[in-house]
Amino acid sequence: MAKVVTRGLSMAPLILPKDTYPAGDNAFDIGPAAIKEYCDIIKSARFVIWNGPVGKYEEAPYDTGTKAVARAITKVPFSIIGGGDTVAAIDKFGLRDKFSYVSTGGGAMLEFLAGKRLPALEALGYYTD
Repeated sequence: MAKVVTRGLSMAPLILPKDTYPAGDNAFDIGPAAIKEYCDIIKSARFVIWNGPVGKYEEAPYDTGTKAVARAITKVPFSIIGGGDTVAAIDKFGLRDKFSYVSTGGGAMLEFLAGKRLPALEALGYYTD
């Protein structure tokens, strides 16, 4: 799979295969092959949990991968997304209302879904054991 990289922040992006990706370059997005692979996997899913954009979504053209992944997830029957950057990305693309559940607490969301006890929920009496 390729990555979208740039040599120096002012240069135009390059799409390079992963095995030719030079150390020291900045990778700001996933490439077209990764986008296709991720979206094909997402298309077959019935439930997706997503935490974290796949590129520098704040700036075109590096928002391409995140936008494609987000749009693919909107077609899944049930989706949970979390994390401040993930929420900012879907807001940028106008997709917030297309997801089943949106959480701004990405790390806490993942810990909760993994069954870990969260101090804030404990303080609120969420746990009964």
